Amino acid sequence: MSNAEIHIRRTKLRRIFSTEFDKINLSLKQACKAAGSDITFHIKYSSHLLDRAIQREIDEEYVFDLFRRLSGKVSEVIKFLELPEYPEIDEQIDPNKVYRPLRLELTDGNLWLGMTVNKNTHDNCKNFGLRCRMAFVNNKRIKGKISTQEIYV
Repeated sequence: MSNAEIHIRRTKLRRIFSTEFDKINLSLKQACKAAGSDITFHIKYSSHLLDRAIQREIDEEYVFDLFRRLSGKVSEVIKFLELPEYPEIDEQIDPNKVYRPLRLELTDGNLWLGMTVNKNTHDNCKNFGLRCRMAFVNNKRIKGKISTQEIYV
């Protein structure tokens, strides 16, 4: 692909992602409400994700399908979000406490979507943003060394 073709593809993908993520987030909001939780979350995407989808020729419909299935797993995501964040200062880490992993990965065993939780600006935050930064296809992938929780859909 030429630079112009990549730019055009990226611009089109950004519009498609924006529209689809609005629909996915509405579904997630309804699923959180149906689960009876006071915690809600929404999915965001990064420009890095768009670049990876183009570079690795990942079908965006495949990505959207995986995210759509997440509405059936909101209780797992909520349990993940309820865990406390790692303290920023190593000396404050309590070895007897379980902290939230740094990354959440959504997968069907073939496509892997990696997300990080946006930093909360206040302690009692009940609405979280999960930013998808990574996508790749690999059906032989093994668990990484980075602190990660996986959700299979």
